[in-house]
Amino acid sequence: MRKERDDMHRHRTAICTLSGVTKTKLKFLADKEDKLMERMRRIDIKRSREKMDKKIMLDGLQIEAVRHWPTLANLHYKINADVVIP
Repeated sequence: MRKERDDMHRHRTAICTLSGVTKTKLKFLADKEDKLMERMRRIDIKRSREKMDKKIMLDGLQIEAVRHWPTLANLHYKINADVVIP
Protein backbone atom coordinates (compact mmCIF):
# COMPACT_ATOMS: atom_id res chain seq x y z
CA MET A 1 0.00 0.00 0.00
CA ARG A 2 2.81 2.34 0.92
CA LYS A 3 4.69 1.54 -2.31
CA GLU A 4 1.56 2.21 -4.31
CA ARG A 5 1.06 5.55 -2.53
CA ASP A 6 4.70 6.53 -3.13
CA ASP A 7 4.38 5.59 -6.80
CA MET A 8 1.24 7.75 -7.11
CA HIS A 9 3.03 10.61 -5.37
CA ARG A 10 6.01 10.33 -7.76
CA HIS A 11 3.65 10.17 -10.71
CA ARG A 12 1.79 13.33 -9.59
CA THR A 13 5.07 15.10 -8.89
CA ALA A 14 6.37 14.20 -12.35
CA ILE A 15 3.18 15.54 -13.94
CA CYS A 16 3.39 18.79 -11.95
CA THR A 17 7.06 19.21 -12.82
CA LEU A 18 6.40 18.57 -16.51
CA SER A 19 3.51 21.01 -16.42
CA GLY A 20 5.65 23.72 -14.79
CA VAL A 21 8.51 23.24 -17.25
CA THR A 22 6.07 23.35 -20.18
CA LYS A 23 4.49 26.55 -18.86
CA THR A 24 7.91 28.14 -18.43
CA LYS A 25 9.00 27.05 -21.92
CA LEU A 26 5.81 28.43 -23.52
CA LYS A 27 6.32 31.77 -21.75
CA PHE A 28 9.95 31.85 -22.91
CA LEU A 29 8.92 31.13 -26.52
CA ALA A 30 6.19 33.80 -26.43
CA ASP A 31 8.67 36.37 -25.08
CA LYS A 32 11.21 35.35 -27.72
CA GLU A 33 8.63 35.76 -30.47
CA ASP A 34 7.62 39.19 -29.13
CA LYS A 35 11.26 40.33 -29.10
CA LEU A 36 11.76 39.00 -32.63
CA MET A 37 8.67 40.81 -33.91
CA GLU A 38 9.77 44.05 -32.22
CA ARG A 39 13.26 43.77 -33.71
CA MET A 40 11.83 43.04 -37.16
CA ARG A 41 9.51 46.05 -36.84
CA ARG A 42 12.44 48.31 -35.92
CA ILE A 43 14.48 46.99 -38.85
CA ASP A 44 11.55 47.56 -41.24
CA ILE A 45 11.14 51.13 -39.98
CA LYS A 46 14.88 51.75 -40.37
CA ARG A 47 14.93 50.34 -43.92
CA SER A 48 11.87 52.30 -44.99
CA ARG A 49 13.40 55.49 -43.54
CA GLU A 50 16.66 54.87 -45.42
CA LYS A 51 14.73 54.12 -48.61
CA MET A 52 12.72 57.32 -48.24
CA ASP A 53 15.91 59.36 -47.58
CA LYS A 54 17.53 57.91 -50.70
CA LYS A 55 14.43 58.69 -52.77
CA ILE A 56 14.36 62.27 -51.51
CA MET A 57 18.05 62.66 -52.31
CA LEU A 58 17.57 61.19 -55.78
CA ASP A 59 14.61 63.50 -56.43
CA GLY A 60 16.72 66.48 -55.33
CA LEU A 61 19.55 65.46 -57.64
CA GLN A 62 17.06 64.98 -60.45
CA ILE A 63 15.64 68.48 -59.92
CA GLU A 64 19.16 69.94 -59.79
CA ALA A 65 20.11 68.12 -62.98
CA VAL A 66 17.07 69.47 -64.81
CA ARG A 67 17.67 72.98 -63.52
CA HIS A 68 21.44 73.32 -63.99
CA TRP A 69 22.73 70.80 -66.52
CA PRO A 70 22.59 71.68 -70.20
CA THR A 71 20.68 69.56 -72.70
CA LEU A 72 20.63 69.79 -76.48
CA ALA A 73 17.42 71.82 -76.33
CA ASN A 74 18.78 74.49 -73.97
CA LEU A 75 22.48 74.27 -74.75
CA HIS A 76 22.74 77.78 -76.18
CA TYR A 77 21.14 79.25 -73.02
CA LYS A 78 23.21 77.28 -70.49
CA ILE A 79 26.68 77.70 -71.92
CA ASN A 80 27.85 81.27 -72.07
CA ALA A 81 31.19 82.88 -72.81
CA ASP A 82 32.42 82.58 -69.20
CA VAL A 83 32.06 78.81 -69.20
CA VAL A 84 33.72 78.07 -72.53
CA ILE A 85 37.49 78.16 -72.22
CA PRO A 86 39.22 79.57 -75.36
